Amino acid sequence: MSSSATPWSSICSAPQSDVTDGSSSATSVAVCLTGLLRSLLSLPVRASFESMVRRPLTASGHSVDPFIVLSEQRHENAELRARIAATYAPVSMRLVAERPSRPLCRHASAFGHDHFGASAGVLQHFSVSTCFGLVGEEERRRRASYGWVLRMRTDLVLFAPFRLPTRTDRVYVPGGGMSYRSWLRCSNDHLFLCPRQLCAPYATLIHNFNNSNCTPLPGYAAGGDGVLEDGTIRPQPIWHAFAWHIPRAYNASNSASRRPDGPCGLVVELGLLYAIARTLDGDVGAISCVNNLHTMWASLPRRVVPSADRQCAMEECTRLSRQFSGGRLLNTSEISTYERKVFELEGRAGMHRAANSEATGSRRGIRAGAPPNGSQA
Repeated sequence: MSSSATPWSSICSAPQSDVTDGSSSATSVAVCLTGLLRSLLSLPVRASFESMVRRPLTASGHSVDPFIVLSEQRHENAELRARIAATYAPVSMRLVAERPSRPLCRHASAFGHDHFGASAGVLQHFSVSTCFGLVGEEERRRRASYGWVLRMRTDLVLFAPFRLPTRTDRVYVPGGGMSYRSWLRCSNDHLFLCPRQLCAPYATLIHNFNNSNCTPLPGYAAGGDGVLEDGTIRPQPIWHAFAWHIPRAYNASNSASRRPDGPCGLVVELGLLYAIARTLDGDVGAISCVNNLHTMWASLPRRVVPSADRQCAMEECTRLSRQFSGGRLLNTSEISTYERKVFELEGRAGMHRAANSEATGSRRGIRAGAPPNGSQA
């Protein structure tokens, strides 16, 4: 099936956030698809990009320019490059063959699925930085800046059309989808949307961890709690949550006395319905419907995504996953070693207990090193 085909039987209509009304003026959007190859060329991902990202934005009068950076490609692959170009028609593409240097700051040291001494969650920010560099090169060539930059992982499947917010004084991440903990709100590295003038803290995030003293770049976390009194970067509350640093770069704070922009700083959560497509053997895999659309959404207010829209997304995800995987659904034994370890440590029952009890979530946060009031929304 071609990338323009639409495998969805229905389109869910969840609003992306309280500040999205579809009335944003026509502009240009650079879309950075970055990370590992993963399921970038699979049917669900390529159809999702065409049907839920490119077409809706184009229909609203926006121009859409994809940029692609794939890390850890062992060597230049002409066939892979040709397939990607035919599917996504990127303005610019880079297959990064060299191994990135391990970040020197201990907060970005190895954990999770380890690659070259650092986690994939950390290393993806190298490809993010590279992609923003390509966007800058294109802006200089055309002598015009993009209005927005949308960064996406290479394995996302959306179940509602993507729309641009109307406010351009905030940056945006999906609500839920990555953590059930209320005190990890706005900490999502699956997708990031920024008005061009507010992209720099995200584009340069990884550079704050490039020295052994963990001293950030000037201006990092100004007004928030991302920097300790000694001037070094505050470590993430739990070992696998490097995405916690994203809202810190935008002045987020768990301290009630240091919230000029709220607990998420300048970051706003979008009610974006999505899941991750996992490849198991080439194009054969499944979509992580329950984990992304249910478990990790437990603490998200229903006003952001109404129950009917959640149900719509779950039904579409389940149906598409069965189609993608030849009739079966993803099971725990087929999930990556990193995710299995997280599931074993936290446990689904514990996840639901934490989501339904602020006290439980707060106690876990204190044990994991989060501020005592970290569960306050």
